[in-house]
Amino acid sequence: MSRIKILSPYEIKKFDSVPLFNDNERHKFFAVSAKIKDKLNGLSANDSKIGFVLQLGYFKATGKFYSEYNHDDKAFIGKLLGINLDGYNNDYSERTRLTHKLAILEMLGYKSFNKSKALFAGFIANLISKQMHPRKIIFAMVDLLREQKVEVPNYDTFARTITSHLNKFEKNLALKIEANITNDHKDIFDSLLESSDNSATITKLRIISQSVRPSSIKQSVSGFILIKKLHNDIAVLLAKLDLSTEAIKYYANWVIKAKTSQIKAINDDNIRYLYLLAFIDHQYKNWQDIFIDTMLKVNQQHLNKIEMAVKESHSEFAARNSNLLGFVLSGFDKQADL
Repeated sequence: MSRIKILSPYEIKKFDSVPLFNDNERHKFFAVSAKIKDKLNGLSANDSKIGFVLQLGYFKATGKFYSEYNHDDKAFIGKLLGINLDGYNNDYSERTRLTHKLAILEMLGYKSFNKSKALFAGFIANLISKQMHPRKIIFAMVDLLREQKVEVPNYDTFARTITSHLNKFEKNLALKIEANITNDHKDIFDSLLESSDNSATITKLRIISQSVRPSSIKQSVSGFILIKKLHNDIAVLLAKLDLSTEAIKYYANWVIKAKTSQIKAINDDNIRYLYLLAFIDHQYKNWQDIFIDTMLKVNQQHLNKIEMAVKESHSEFAARNSNLLGFVLSGFDKQADL
């Protein structure tokens, strides 16, 4: 089963990598309490002592365990514990790391992820049923797991679990569509993917112009009339699905970014109709919002022109009054000289 793309490659790397601490954070998360000292005294090898403090500090900060470390953090801990790292040979084995992981979980009162998989899946299924965006689910789940004192897994675990439950959710929506869709609805959705003038209809509806040029506004109005008609035609089917704003935005944004060939490649007709239905609703509402902004911009442009015209008129009027006043005063001056 292919996983959906939730985070960008950069975000995934950041999510799965050790945290980057500044000096204040190192003092905070790598602080060695009396309880930790007792634990370290039971460790004979220096690499075990450094590895334990590293894992403990990282876990306190993120709720995760890592198989890597930051060299600056290692140097800080070496200095903190009075361990000379010159010529130091790192021999922190995977077996030792896993032993320390269990000790840290017990010390902090956390449960391992492996013993909490059912809880994890249940939380995700609940958030998907509420139609929360997958990206928001990840970060909401991190907070929830920390609150429940459960180890936070890596990104791949999140992506696989979310994909699995999202597919189940989509299948239920597909069944609703199948039970309520009409042939007219199918014709509407299929027409979006048909080409005219070397371009599919859906391509013309993806981008909404925000230009205030009369020609652009005219073209945008033409597109809005089309999307409005489509929205009116699928309104009954849309209401049957009771989709949240989050769900509509998620499906619609996928359609906006996808190639027409990718949409056509969706094997399940009803799933494809779900995505197209969300696209119509999302773009219809977007067009309304953009139209309001456009009209406000046009009105502001007219107000600015009127204001400039009034200022120019006032300046001309003031200049004429000044000339007239000068003429009258000069007349008085001449009369006084007589």
